[in-house]
Amino acid sequence: MLKISPEVLKWAITTANLKEEDIIKKLNISKKKLDEWLSGKKIPTFNELEKLSKITKREISLFFLDRPPQEPRMLLDYRLGKHNELSIKSLEIIRRIKYFQKEIHNLYVETNKSLPPKIEYFNLNISPVDVASKYRNILRINKEIISEKNLKDEKIFDLLKKKIEQLNIIILNVPIPEEDGIKGFSLSDLEPYIIVINKSDEFIKSKIFTLLHEFAHLILKQGNGFCNPEILDSGHEDIMKLERWCNIFASHFLMEKIKDEELIVLKNGKTINDVDEIIKKLSEKFHLSKSALYITLYQDGILKKEILNEYFKKEYVPVGKKFKRRPKEYKKVIEEYGEKTIKTIFEAKDEGYITTNDVLTLLSIKVKDYEMVRSFVNSRE
Repeated sequence: MLKISPEVLKWAITTANLKEEDIIKKLNISKKKLDEWLSGKKIPTFNELEKLSKITKREISLFFLDRPPQEPRMLLDYRLGKHNELSIKSLEIIRRIKYFQKEIHNLYVETNKSLPPKIEYFNLNISPVDVASKYRNILRINKEIISEKNLKDEKIFDLLKKKIEQLNIIILNVPIPEEDGIKGFSLSDLEPYIIVINKSDEFIKSKIFTLLHEFAHLILKQGNGFCNPEILDSGHEDIMKLERWCNIFASHFLMEKIKDEELIVLKNGKTINDVDEIIKKLSEKFHLSKSALYITLYQDGILKKEILNEYFKKEYVPVGKKFKRRPKEYKKVIEEYGEKTIKTIFEAKDEGYITTNDVLTLLSIKVKDYEMVRSFVNSRE
């Protein structure tokens, strides 16, 4: 007979940021049955445990422990500055994405479709400016395309996203609570590698920078950490060194040579008022947020430290257009998971490797949106 601890059941539900009514609905059970599980009067069947494992994104073996396990830190903390511990919601999101990565990894193994990342790796001793130039060639993106006046920020983001996805990297656009100060994170302990961009960051220039910053973590083989790249250096020296490298890579991937007359003004500036108009102009030209530019120009030895400090003392708002949200639920799924990943999942379903319920769990969608997601992706072929 199975032995299941009620404390472990409660822990799995709570840490998955689920309410009892969510479990009742997803498992299609009565409240009385759930109450009996949580009080220890009765226990779930193995089939019910399998479903609960998928819903809570937990390994099924954990449900057979005598007590809730002490969880290790799921990702390294690369955030600069002072921050509190992550909220339950953010922890649940990170756990869900790691579960998603593992399931996709298992799917690739089972279908013999293993797609290793097409990445050339570097280390912190190599100039990030040189690496940025090399990767523009690898991705076939020249500076003329980036600085094209008529190319909007949204188009640049989509272009970079598609180019990086061609290297067999999954890019997810997922909402993370803003109060936790996470702009994005990357996962590289399993294939496929994953980059996660915070969908709650409404400024597209900031999302462009985060995408390239997280990509830099992968090419350094230093993923598996969450970041907030667009803030002033403050923290452990090793983390600051790593984050500086990733910031310089991201900025110089997008930047071209600044005009001599603009450089003179930036170098001689003594206050924000002396340089802000030029930085605003460069922000639009290079598709970089002002905060990223202030940091980069300081790290390049162009801006004085006093100007940088003055900027970050103000209650600044990142410059850039807000990323437009799509109203339809099925389009939201496309936006979060990306067409390439969704196609892979549906192909596995068609080939009999996974079930419809597996698709619903992996993409976190409802039955009513299943056909809409499938039809939308198929229509893009």
